[in-house]
Amino acid sequence: MGLMPRQSRPAADLASRSLPLLRGLFLVLSSFVALSLLLAVAVTSRAEVEREAEGADFPDLFRLIDRHLQRSYLDLERIQPGPLVERALSSLELAADEIYVEDDPLDALVAMHVAENTKVFSLQQVKTRQDSVNLLEAIFNFLSLHYRGSASLNDLRYAAANGYLSGIDPHTLVFPPENFEDFETHIKGEISGVGMMVGATEDGRLQVKQVLKETPAFAAGFKKDDLITKIDDESTINMTITEAVQKIRGPTGSEVVLTIRRRSAKDKAVMETLVVPVVRQRVRIKSVESKLIENWDPDGKSPWKGGVGYVKVINFDQLTTPSLEENLTRLRVENKGPLAGLILDLRGNSGGLLTQAILMSDLFLKQGDIVITAKKDDFLMRTRAGDDGYEPEYPIVMLADEGSASGAEIVLGALQKNDRALILGGRTFGKGSVQQLQGLKHGAQLKITVSEYLIPGNISIQETGVVPDIFAQEVSITDEATNVFPVDNYLKEMDYETHIVSKYKKEEEPTYRVKYFHTPAEDESTPSERFIAGELEPERDPLVQMALRVLALAEIPFQPRALLNKNTEAFDRLEKEFFAEIVAELGRQGTNWEADGPPGEIAPGEFDLKIERRFIQEPSEDAEDPVPLNFLVVDAKATNRGPRPLYRIKAIAESDYHVFKGFEILFGKIDPGQTIQRSHKIRLPYFTRAQSSDITLEVSGDDGKVFHTAGIEIILPSKERPSFAYQAELRGSDGELLEKIREDSDVSMKLTIFNTGKGIAHKGVAILRNKTGRQIFLEAGRIEFTDLAPGQQSEVEFQFKVRDGEPVETYRFDLVIYDSYSGESLTRELQILAEDARGLGFPNGQRFEPPSIVLKLVDPDSSEALLLTDRDELRLEGLVSSRTQDFKVWITNLAVGTQLQNPDKIYFMGSGGSDRLEVKTPVRLSEGLNIITLAAKDQHGIESRQSWVVRRKPSGSSGALEAAR
Repeated sequence: MGLMPRQSRPAADLASRSLPLLRGLFLVLSSFVALSLLLAVAVTSRAEVEREAEGADFPDLFRLIDRHLQRSYLDLERIQPGPLVERALSSLELAADEIYVEDDPLDALVAMHVAENTKVFSLQQVKTRQDSVNLLEAIFNFLSLHYRGSASLNDLRYAAANGYLSGIDPHTLVFPPENFEDFETHIKGEISGVGMMVGATEDGRLQVKQVLKETPAFAAGFKKDDLITKIDDESTINMTITEAVQKIRGPTGSEVVLTIRRRSAKDKAVMETLVVPVVRQRVRIKSVESKLIENWDPDGKSPWKGGVGYVKVINFDQLTTPSLEENLTRLRVENKGPLAGLILDLRGNSGGLLTQAILMSDLFLKQGDIVITAKKDDFLMRTRAGDDGYEPEYPIVMLADEGSASGAEIVLGALQKNDRALILGGRTFGKGSVQQLQGLKHGAQLKITVSEYLIPGNISIQETGVVPDIFAQEVSITDEATNVFPVDNYLKEMDYETHIVSKYKKEEEPTYRVKYFHTPAEDESTPSERFIAGELEPERDPLVQMALRVLALAEIPFQPRALLNKNTEAFDRLEKEFFAEIVAELGRQGTNWEADGPPGEIAPGEFDLKIERRFIQEPSEDAEDPVPLNFLVVDAKATNRGPRPLYRIKAIAESDYHVFKGFEILFGKIDPGQTIQRSHKIRLPYFTRAQSSDITLEVSGDDGKVFHTAGIEIILPSKERPSFAYQAELRGSDGELLEKIREDSDVSMKLTIFNTGKGIAHKGVAILRNKTGRQIFLEAGRIEFTDLAPGQQSEVEFQFKVRDGEPVETYRFDLVIYDSYSGESLTRELQILAEDARGLGFPNGQRFEPPSIVLKLVDPDSSEALLLTDRDELRLEGLVSSRTQDFKVWITNLAVGTQLQNPDKIYFMGSGGSDRLEVKTPVRLSEGLNIITLAAKDQHGIESRQSWVVRRKPSGSSGALEAAR
């Protein structure tokens, strides 16, 4: 059967009146590149954007945004102007060091501090959106008079606008003009390039991660793991992946020359250098891959004969449905006849074009709703299937998980609710809101929520997601830990503080629940890499194997709801069979998870649980990572003091610190009088920061009801960290010191790195990154140093060529010194003048180092430093000193809760010409963990930070209050 022209179908006509994308972000290859997709009706061309945006001021940004909200936003009743202005101010102060907003909640006043200037604004009169627009414009009038920071006023406007819009919902926002460079590429599903995926090695070198078949790169002989050292005549040392991709892409028919290094086929110890010219062509980005599964019904009991098609769909671009049709045709040819069934894998598919989701659904449906669009004022628009869904009505099982979102949820819901397919897996992400791009000035775009998508039955997927028919939960069991009762830690729509709560929400539950044990194969390749390479391995995927078991139950005709209702015993057997594998594996690990009797009620005093903690170090088994590993070990002793055995006893951890939350300890069967001890080991950072946390173990049996709790306070010790300073010398090829550099010369920069901290820098790297362009060719720009002890120094030498080309007055570089174990770094922009340029020469031998910070939070009454308190306010005491007499200091407070949020800037001060600044200021605390950070930046732009973590318990709670130590 030939492929039909899909764009002529009625469903396509209805949906193609606009081209909204279903989600703002999806991963074409989750391991390599995150592609930011913008929801669009129309997009200005890139050239027009660049011309229009260049130097353009945008003072009416807020006014234009409000007009679009009034005209198009789904639910204006959600908009509360006062809190939105507060969010705008919070984002504004984080966008510029010099801006600090001080608020007084009682009087609804905010004081805007800009360097040495202050103005008080009132939120009292902000009753309408127009009031909020007027206030924001007044604030920016004040900023235009006094702000002189590095970020442009427009950058601050966009930051404030996005803060404002974040209070409406998580997906309504503004894109500045420069964010649209890759829009057309990712929507069309094609690029003009060579057909390879690039990434970075652990040490930062540019590497080929995958070569797409039937592309110029494939024809030219590129191979996975090739190291790309040059693109044309530019060094890739310290080139970002984004920069490299932009340089490899280019006009169709043009040539790019890539210099690569790869291991010799004859001698693996030898690295060969190859220069490979390749002509760019249009390259199709694959969104669908498939494989035929044969011999899936060895007993021959199924009435459906032939092979089962396995199809993985990774996103929805303009080529997705045609590609699916091509794959289905190929599977039928390979099968030599109709398929016996289809497994449609939408796990990790986070969306794309609505039109493609509709067309894919319509491919399998002959009638019924595909999607219902709920617009303003409860207006519902239905997109129905045409009568030409020509795919045979073979059984279909769809695979879903928490990463299935937007377009994937449309397909899942349409086929499930029209009784065309079953869903196996997890509950989906839950993004049912719809955004469109609406043009602003200067090439900026507003992404605005204009409607909501409902699946058939007028059921919202917003927040709740699509509920699978068979909820299948993967568990893991290793020598180190068990995860038989996984805690859902995946980010979902409902985790956003301002997510939309739909009026069409309906609570649904799976028909069946299954747990299955899976031990991943020791394979270096990721699912994304295997997808690109076309090397799918459904036979190694336990969920695919479970789907085949479900397909074996399908009768002719295939009726999913009837299958679920008629096969209760079969699904019960399936659940028990898979769970028996879990029980057997736990037994091999020494835990008796058999249940020989009912749970029963446990009276007070019949069970006891004691918890202890200890810190240990273990040697690393990784030769590339030899530093010993730090662990917290939680020892738990469970004693059965009752008259009968207890079965399947487990303890699940709760904590306000995410690292400690959600682990499980399985005791299993405990006989009367028996004590069972289990331990759980938690990997800690190499450099821990002092903090107080708690761990509460909630104990339950097979019925899941918590009948006992026990807790313990954990004080994480602080470990001293390294800190860096440097001095540099610039020399020519003759060894002479240089203050300026000239064209056609070889230059070296000798860098002396000092560890001025109190901890060792285990694995450091110094990076000199070219920001000038092709006039600079880095020959050595990334150099590692190891085990730099406090007080010691290390020398590295960068080398680069200064080439001719377009005249340059100032050569620009970024210098980064970084330790991968502690995360401590020093970053500075370097400027080196050209030989004939006027200005100061390179500061040879001058020492540069960030300001030093001493920080603690104390009880205002006793001046005792605290990690744990029941007070709602402590006093921050800090001392900042610098080698320069011009630096600035600010403080942020981040309350670590369940919602995603930004830190709050609570203090700003300049040094006033002194090289020391003493800071004392009150800090309000939220319940739970609070991360208080003091930052300082000197006149050279070198920044340092120190953080203090304090936990506030509810007032009147029990438990000792621990002082810092």
